[in-house]
Amino acid sequence: MPGILALAILIGILTCVFALQNPTVTPVQFLVWKMEASLALVLLATFALGAAVGIFACLPTLVKAKWKGRAPEEPKKDEPKKETPAVKTEAAALPPKEEPQNP
Repeated sequence: MPGILALAILIGILTCVFALQNPTVTPVQFLVWKMEASLALVLLATFALGAAVGIFACLPTLVKAKWKGRAPEEPKKDEPKKETPAVKTEAAALPPKEEPQNP
């Protein structure tokens, strides 16, 4: 999870740098809506809109998983952590070695 967060922060920073290096005024037209705005603002708004659409696209899957109980639950602070059973290794499965006895 920290890797994904770091990647998201890096993409956000690179987007801001790219947008701020393009301050030219540009016309924006969508259907009947027309306006002129700084290219930096248009790029930042487009990036934010794309991120919001991506988040909204993931929400149904996350909510469905939470309702079905597939989402991992966080342990409560008062409860002790459960220990996982030890896994037998090949060395533990072998009989113990006999040491030679000195006369």
